[in-house]
Amino acid sequence: MVATSETKTYDRLVSSTFETFDSSGGLQDTIHKSTALSAWLKEKGRIKTESGGERIGINLMYGKNTTIKSMSKQGQIDTTPMNGITRAFVNWKYVTGSVVVWDADLMMNKGNKTKIFDILDTAKEQLVMSVAEKTDEMYFSDGTGNGGLDFTGLLAWAADTPTSGTLAGINRANEAWWRNQYNNAVGAFAANGITKTRNLYNKCSLGTAKGTPDLIITTQAIHEAFENEHLLLLRFGKEDEKMADLHFANFKFGTATVVFDEQATSGNQYMLNSKYLNLVVHEDGNFKLLTQRQTHNQLATIIPFLLMGNLVSNNCRKLGVNTGIT
Repeated sequence: MVATSETKTYDRLVSSTFETFDSSGGLQDTIHKSTALSAWLKEKGRIKTESGGERIGINLMYGKNTTIKSMSKQGQIDTTPMNGITRAFVNWKYVTGSVVVWDADLMMNKGNKTKIFDILDTAKEQLVMSVAEKTDEMYFSDGTGNGGLDFTGLLAWAADTPTSGTLAGINRANEAWWRNQYNNAVGAFAANGITKTRNLYNKCSLGTAKGTPDLIITTQAIHEAFENEHLLLLRFGKEDEKMADLHFANFKFGTATVVFDEQATSGNQYMLNSKYLNLVVHEDGNFKLLTQRQTHNQLATIIPFLLMGNLVSNNCRKLGVNTGIT
């Protein structure tokens, strides 16, 4: 633990004069990373609350109706029964944490004349920031971290090798309709970036499922390279004002807002569509601070935290990734 240490001599000045404090008030966060993807999911209303269930089910249409044909006036209609509908499943995942404060510290922090800021409220704020950072980190994972307990993130939903592996119970090696779009080994952004970005954008726009990508999220280095190459095509002031209000630098490519996230996968550029990507949470574990309680053998106050949910896509074909960008 890092703590300031000093030796003071209480002479006339020190004994008669209080310290002065930063007029902005509170504590300044110097440690937590930016969480652009988390902010985008919230801003787009993509946090969906459910009341229960053993797992999170995803209803999918994967087959066409093949009875459609032209025929003569005496012909027969094809009445072959069609299927083409299935369900994928994603397990609930759990993110936990806690705030622990010694009761003696709470009592000493109580006086209006001596309290600079409330340590319990500040500890809660610290917890919320840390939860946002940790969940944002998981959004860029493949769900295998911490023994498979982490959220199923973009490395799974927008995989760089979507032609293999099982996702949500469906084998991608056999089911092409359950694969995301991708371009591997893009190389230097200056040489190939705009072309590959445009190609992936168009591939993620295909199909009768409506919508083009509305978020391109990547690392700071790729974001800056993209902005340099794209600068002449930009209109000044053309940005997502809501994301800008949340202090995330951005510009537009087609209908997509381009941002960077400190925890984005190195060398990757993701294309996402908010219609087909949700954070599903349980209503009793929706970023929830649980009931404050006392320890049974110490004078301490504990507030547990619970997030029960997972990141879910119902149409991987509308998501994409460019990999190997330098």
